Amino acid sequence: YHWLTLLEDPNISESQLWQFASSWVRRNPKNALSHLSESDKPELYYRCLAQHNPENALSLIDPKNGHQIARVISAIGLYDPDHAIALFYKSTEYYRRFAIGGIIAGLFDRSPVEALDFAYQNRAEKYNFHIGVFLQKWATQNPHAAFHWTLTHPEIHPDHLDKLAPYLLHCDPQLFTTEFAKLPNGEVKNQLLAARGAHLAQSDSKASLNFAKQQSPDLRQIILNEIGRTTYHEDPGLALDILAMAINQETELTSASPSRNAPPSIWTSDWIQAVVKNNPESVMELATKADSRNTSLPKNSICAVEMWLNHDSGAARNWLQNQPPGDMRDQLTSRATKHLVNTSPSDFLEILALPDQIQSPELRQQTLNSMFDTLAFELRENLEERLKDHQLTPEQQKAYDQRSYN
Repeated sequence: YHWLTLLEDPNISESQLWQFASSWVRRNPKNALSHLSESDKPELYYRCLAQHNPENALSLIDPKNGHQIARVISAIGLYDPDHAIALFYKSTEYYRRFAIGGIIAGLFDRSPVEALDFAYQNRAEKYNFHIGVFLQKWATQNPHAAFHWTLTHPEIHPDHLDKLAPYLLHCDPQLFTTEFAKLPNGEVKNQLLAARGAHLAQSDSKASLNFAKQQSPDLRQIILNEIGRTTYHEDPGLALDILAMAINQETELTSASPSRNAPPSIWTSDWIQAVVKNNPESVMELATKADSRNTSLPKNSICAVEMWLNHDSGAARNWLQNQPPGDMRDQLTSRATKHLVNTSPSDFLEILALPDQIQSPELRQQTLNSMFDTLAFELRENLEERLKDHQLTPEQQKAYDQRSYN
């Protein structure tokens, strides 16, 4: 009864269930295992099965079910990793990836080096994440050892070394500097430089910005992004300054390489959303100022206004209406219209007047055509019903008549 009550509790954690099941299987194994086998907690069942009687656990499941066998081996690995390793190498290779987690966990309690070596020797794309998980766990206990182990395994350290850097920077920055100096230039060194910049930002934002300015342009952008992610909660003003630097840096990079047609990378960062939400007009000022120095599509301003539309479309539209007429406002209004129609097609009657602000007849008609193509697809038969009491302008009517979806 108590077990069923726990299962129905939405707030119960897996560790609490394990504590109860582990105690239950010790007191009344037959009853406990019977109930556990019927629950939707197979991992818990296998762990309890292996804890109760690891020697006989495999005999209690289907010998043809490789997946179940691997789960039991994993469970045995938590208590007896040596026994589990022997079983691991006897099992079908395909199912070994389901057994490795418990073995690594069991080995780790005995020796982190032994656990990581086993994970490394048996690594495969589908379970490489075990290396990262246990490396970070080791780094909380002994960052020096974890860092050194990773440095000696160059095949995997690009994926993990930068995640260990904060632990080492916190406890021994001098050792970090010494080991860092030994690395050849390349992706790994750049990742660690970015980690150092983020670590500096936590204690000395001025020093972190000076550090970023000393790096190459591409790396500077990475470090600025890390600093922004670290500081935007505590210091919104600094985050805005970092965004300004990043936008200017991106503009310089784009000017130097006109073939860079992708949206500026800084706008893909999650912390920018918060900056736009807290201070949208300042962000738009930064973005439009940067774009005014470049004759191509106003990429920064488009990214910024779309983020603002997501947070407060009314305020963003009012801002657009108050901008001076010209190509910049035309481009932003066109993109804003398309964005709103894609994200909120049912509100199209409120959006319909927005393209009227576009001075260029060609861009205005193109925007309306795109708008009605989207609406015709999204709303289908409801579009005609929604428009029956609305008087379309000649340009709107033309776009409606020429829609590609009927």
